[in-house]
Amino acid sequence: MGFSTSTPAVLTYLPATNLYVNSGSGNDSGDGTISDPLQSLEEALKNVYARRVNGINTSMALFLSGNSGDADVHDVITYYWPGKYFALMGQLDIWGWDGTSTSTTAPTPSTLYTGSAVLYSNDSTVDMDHWGGGIKTALFTDSGYSTPMDFGTPGSMGVLSDGWHWQRIADADSVWSGYRAVAHTVTGTANNNVVRTTQSRTDGDFTPLTTDSVGDMAIIKWGTMIDYTEYESSVNNSLLSPATYKQEFWNLAITSSTTNLRAGIGWTAGRVSMVNVTLKHEAVAQHGGYWYLNNCYYAPSDQGAPSNFGGILDFFGSVLDLGKTHESSRRFLRWAGETKTRGYCVLQNLSGSTDNKFGPVAKFINVADINGCIWHLTNSSGFYGGIETDGGSIRTTGVPIKLIGELNNTEEGGIYSLRLPSGSMWLYHTGSMVMQEGGTTEALVSVSNGEAQGSADLFAASYIVNYTSSIDRDGGAAANYPTYATDYSSSLAALEAEAD
Repeated sequence: MGFSTSTPAVLTYLPATNLYVNSGSGNDSGDGTISDPLQSLEEALKNVYARRVNGINTSMALFLSGNSGDADVHDVITYYWPGKYFALMGQLDIWGWDGTSTSTTAPTPSTLYTGSAVLYSNDSTVDMDHWGGGIKTALFTDSGYSTPMDFGTPGSMGVLSDGWHWQRIADADSVWSGYRAVAHTVTGTANNNVVRTTQSRTDGDFTPLTTDSVGDMAIIKWGTMIDYTEYESSVNNSLLSPATYKQEFWNLAITSSTTNLRAGIGWTAGRVSMVNVTLKHEAVAQHGGYWYLNNCYYAPSDQGAPSNFGGILDFFGSVLDLGKTHESSRRFLRWAGETKTRGYCVLQNLSGSTDNKFGPVAKFINVADINGCIWHLTNSSGFYGGIETDGGSIRTTGVPIKLIGELNNTEEGGIYSLRLPSGSMWLYHTGSMVMQEGGTTEALVSVSNGEAQGSADLFAASYIVNYTSSIDRDGGAAANYPTYATDYSSSLAALEAEAD
């Protein structure tokens, strides 16, 4: 008896490589086109998986329709990732989609605005030389700039610190210039209408956001969301690290409504990119995995370690918010592995004394120029190193990362902006300015977590803390530096002055 070589029915798939999904009007018996979309994300993923099992690695894209309009009127449309179809899915792009756009490379996303469909500004500033600066924009509901938009409670735990994006309406279909992540409503202003936004800069200067320069604006959240609850439940809610080749998420939100506090998604030896994404979920790249975050708002639901165990993270012009963890006792983030970074990034609500941790083999690389990478700490502790269970020294390479901001407590984490384990090397940007709570006293640096032993190099500022330096500075008087054996922690400005 011979064997049939026909493809089993379970492995059949639709002919289209671009599959459209509409949870409201779609039909899982449809052909997956714009005119005849599928209804569920599961059906779309099944078609991708069937191709891969048949050895067909054609690039594919899924377009998930969501709601658009007033966020107070319309709900986000949620698609549930099933308990399968995650590993070995090949190159797969997943887009938030407005339900009508025909572009397959930059479709118009579904967006839900807050307050007003159009916002205006004649007051936007860029100040990377002040600890309380950054990119701040005052927004109004009228073109005469007479009625401030009220975004509600300000601060990094306020209403707007929940995964919103700034939108340039004229570029709503541009993934690179149409959106920026919103960190929060700025405190201390006359009205609750000033927002702080990120920028993923590649060249040129950081840019203000006035109506004259960018046109009409809006503050939006994504009308399309993916929920991973079913996937996590099917594997006993454990933290996942399956292999994947290349998955890219664009212009949508990702979350999980699971009650398991340790649930998460992970990537091993694969590549996952997120552009203009709101991620309220634990995620990790490890064992050679690569994770790209650009113009994203990332709020892990549990302790974070985005580049753990040999993973690589690209952190470009994004917000990291640790204020959304399910349990405050697990509210910390560990910087381990390799992190490449650029743009203006905001790190907020890493608020405990040791929430902002260095992990083993932590390496930071600024891939921008000397003025192109700023990390802004707000309502956060400084960077903490020397934990016994993590160990390891810290390395930065490339161009120095500029640190600005105000620490949030009077404990150890609110005094030190950098606590470097012995043997670390930090390329310190001489324009950095991190203040202790209140904004009147500069934050300190220390070696070996405040102990009186150990050494760490801080290049660019050209001195070594708690060690005799061999680094030359301009001028003959700097041929030999004093040792700081009895002054193992101080402000960087004071150490630099002493070294001179």
